[in-house]
Amino acid sequence: MTIDFREWMLLNAAFKHAWEQLGNSKLAHLAIRHHLSAAEIDSMISILKLINDVGEVVSVSRDAPPPTQFWNDRVGINWETDLVLGEGWQAPGSTYYRAAGVMLKRSDVFRLWPKASAAPEGARRSASPDGFAVTSSERRPGRPSKKFDEIKAQMSKMDAAELDGMLEKEMSAKFNAARSTCEKARKAVQLARVEN
Repeated sequence: MTIDFREWMLLNAAFKHAWEQLGNSKLAHLAIRHHLSAAEIDSMISILKLINDVGEVVSVSRDAPPPTQFWNDRVGINWETDLVLGEGWQAPGSTYYRAAGVMLKRSDVFRLWPKASAAPEGARRSASPDGFAVTSSERRPGRPSKKFDEIKAQMSKMDAAELDGMLEKEMSAKFNAARSTCEKARKAVQLARVEN
């Protein structure tokens, strides 16, 4: 079966899109997982292996939707590499699935998180508890984006391990900005490094 990438998108691309629309990586993680487990996003996996308790591959399926129980809290997803790793979903008999090349239906992703340009002019985007994008005509409070850009530029010069290991209060003190601004800038730098 040939995958038509006009209809499907890789998991990491879907995650980045949801992150951009929601403005929060953790919320994007939770929202995508929630909608997958509720079968509100069609998914397909390039290679899905069923492995027994001694590590032998029992079966392999290609370009197929995962089992109904696949998207639950026990699945370990690597959001940057489109892999489902670790023990994953436990099937009867102590077997588990391991997957690579996770794809989501493009139309489902864009239905749940429409692009920000679809919002009325002057409106800003926020997220409801279930991860849907909503709009508001309120002006976002706080400092202008110049501060955010300055922090992002400084962070991009830092060592990745040092930046990743900083606590929010340390970032706030170092960059003389709100913790939320620092965290948002760090996520933007981390995303840029993943993309490059």
